[in-house]
Amino acid sequence: MQLEDLVRHYEWIPSERSYFGKSNTEYDFEANNPTEAGRRIQKLSETKEKLGQSVNSRAQSMLLKAEERYQDLQKKKQTVIHDREKIIDVIHELDEKKNLALKEAWKKVNK
Repeated sequence: MQLEDLVRHYEWIPSERSYFGKSNTEYDFEANNPTEAGRRIQKLSETKEKLGQSVNSRAQSMLLKAEERYQDLQKKKQTVIHDREKIIDVIHELDEKKNLALKEAWKKVNK
């Protein structure tokens, strides 16, 4: 009953069935032990899971560091913008004082 279910479920089985158990094929069950292959798949799956957790924790750590750096840079950017505005205000103030001094000097010279 189980074989019939597999044949119905997987369309490729009837066309490949003639190769099952024959040497030098993908279905050479003596050279390619299905039990050993199952164990190997299980071991590789466990290794993949462990590596996935390790990579995830490292990625999470890197993300947190990048977010902290971003916040720090945003604060520094705001400081630079604020300081720039102050410098521009001082430049305008000095320009006004310079223009007033030039006008006063011009008036004195022209008297």
